[in-house]
Amino acid sequence: MAARVQPRQLAFALPHAESLTRDNFLEGPANAAGLALVDSWPEWPNRIMLLVGPEGCGKSHLAAIWAEQAGARSTTAHTLTAAAVPGALATGALVVEDLRSSDFDERALFHLMNLAREDGAFVLVTARESPSAFQIELRDLRSRLRAVWRAWSGRRTSSATSRRARTSRATAASSRREGTVARCRIPPSR
Repeated sequence: MAARVQPRQLAFALPHAESLTRDNFLEGPANAAGLALVDSWPEWPNRIMLLVGPEGCGKSHLAAIWAEQAGARSTTAHTLTAAAVPGALATGALVVEDLRSSDFDERALFHLMNLAREDGAFVLVTARESPSAFQIELRDLRSRLRAVWRAWSGRRTSSATSRRARTSRATAASSRREGTVARCRIPPSR
């Protein structure tokens, strides 16, 4: 009997330009809440919104779509400084990408949230986890982050390993408590 030869996949280094436009966004059940948030602008229930989801679920793509619509500037949370806040909000809209626990200037974020409210600016913050899980020293910032409306985005695993996405009970309870705009669609834990 002859040994069976496994087919090999050939990888070609073809040029590919990244495109973070609405036309190139693949809509699905796991990211519907995030897309609904972006599509509902400027009729957001709050001027400061938070888009939360795991790495690779499309938060940055959605933020880029919104930034294009709103004429927003973009920055990362870890590079934001209090001195840079007024300039960052100059267009009246700002994306703050990748808010992570212990990797941002609390005073800068607090200043940003206050100035955005004073100026009536829109801010979209992306994060992998809800800031309510962060250890935040500034009590006023902690309370402001608890009050921020959240839309959750998640991703399904491959069809071979995925089960039907479900709504997290903790998120549903949080949604009722905080008045979020959408429920969290996340893959089941393995």
